[in-house]
Amino acid sequence: MYLLSSEESGRWEAAASEILDGKGESVARAAARVRPDMRAAFCYYVGTMLASQGRTDEALPWLEYGKAVEPIPACSYLLDLLDRQGGEFVIPEVAFTDPRPWGHFSSLPSLSSARTNFIERATASLPDFEAPLRYADVGCGSGELGIRLVRSLESAGKITGVEDVMLMDPSPGMLDLAQRNVGQAFPGAAVTLVQAKLEDARELPGRYDFSIASSSVHHMTAEQKSVHLPRLAEVADHFLLSELEGNHDYPALGSPELAFSVYQIFGRGVQWVMDQPAPGEVQRACADTFLMTEAISILSQPRGERTEYHMLRGQWKELLGRGLSGFECVCEATCYADEYVEQFMLHYARGAAAR
Repeated sequence: MYLLSSEESGRWEAAASEILDGKGESVARAAARVRPDMRAAFCYYVGTMLASQGRTDEALPWLEYGKAVEPIPACSYLLDLLDRQGGEFVIPEVAFTDPRPWGHFSSLPSLSSARTNFIERATASLPDFEAPLRYADVGCGSGELGIRLVRSLESAGKITGVEDVMLMDPSPGMLDLAQRNVGQAFPGAAVTLVQAKLEDARELPGRYDFSIASSSVHHMTAEQKSVHLPRLAEVADHFLLSELEGNHDYPALGSPELAFSVYQIFGRGVQWVMDQPAPGEVQRACADTFLMTEAISILSQPRGERTEYHMLRGQWKELLGRGLSGFECVCEATCYADEYVEQFMLHYARGAAAR
């Protein structure tokens, strides 16, 4: 993904301030002052600032201009959503009764590629385990990623079996599904269920060879992460993190940095969803549920209230380096990357286990 220079960020912020005060230039003249490859993102920034203040009529020309020049459908999809929501810039109401949107989202080629690459890199970096394996899956969802990783370790000859699995997820439906999947995959293993987010779990039962957190802890601020991620280090010798890189934690609401990151990540995500064949209502439900709920939260709620706090890779490393006492990073890898989006993985191992 791209980052704004401090100089460019300052120019965007100054221009937006004048526009919000009603003193700015026309859309075309203001956009012309931004270099061509950044005009769509700038219009998205101004448009979402206006929309978040309830000034949708003023936001529409900016989003329309952005739609005309954008390489990814960030402005165009937001226009569609605003139209469907009567011009209100609010988090979409979503229903999880229809499984098709999740099936569509989970089948996106970019996400499938990222999961496969995560498994390959984690398999290579994890050591051989002499005793039957014990692992914890934090934010387990269906449990399939953990199962696939264990199967890969089996194929590599690194494990002799599975003894104990801890599954953590706030959703009872996901836990039920994960329990069934893990039970079928490893019928002899003991399975412990923890229905909670990591920060809400009073204790983490058991001791584990490794813990996985795949796209499951970015809903916490950096301060919360620094408190709760070290808890995983207390119960496991290896910690495997897989996350989407984003700049959604430290930037303040209304900052160019925040809007620019959202424009790239969620605009590309919408493009993936719309490029994958499916009925139009499934595509829209998928984009609303898994992308726009997050995007509008980030763009309309201040830090401490918004729902997602993706961080840059370097910020994750700095936080984990301070928080995981006695651990060292033994693997850092990219699982998927293009010019707008990156999914990466980090493997931290307890000092003795790393050697």
